[in-house]
Amino acid sequence: MDCESTANLLLRSFVFLLGLIIIIPTIYKVYNYTTLRMHCNRTYGWVSRTGQGQYLGSRPYVTFSDANGVIHEVRSGVNYYFLFSPQKGEKLRVFYTESDPNSALVDNLVHYILLPIIFLCLGGILIYSGVVNSFNE
Repeated sequence: MDCESTANLLLRSFVFLLGLIIIIPTIYKVYNYTTLRMHCNRTYGWVSRTGQGQYLGSRPYVTFSDANGVIHEVRSGVNYYFLFSPQKGEKLRVFYTESDPNSALVDNLVHYILLPIIFLCLGGILIYSGVVNSFNE
């Protein structure tokens, strides 16, 4: 094996590992979101106050009532930027478990579906280029 083919193999291995580093956490995030959506209670909550951070964007506080009528307030895990930030009183969909309603998830299509699809495609392309191009040589 000459020096050029060894360097090429190392580069392809690095690209393959980079693809795995991107795709494995993305699959885990999509899996957690879909299982939570399938097996949890869903309700609508309203934005009780807009959160503010030290950086651009905010994570609003959403108030909702569970099946027993108890009112809970959770902070959204999604960072909304100032252009797309929900206003006070706006309704948002919330998923929660009966065992721990304070760990509810505020639904957001972009954060939980569209961005993971982009990263799944990117990781798949990197894995494909690392595997296929190394066998072609």
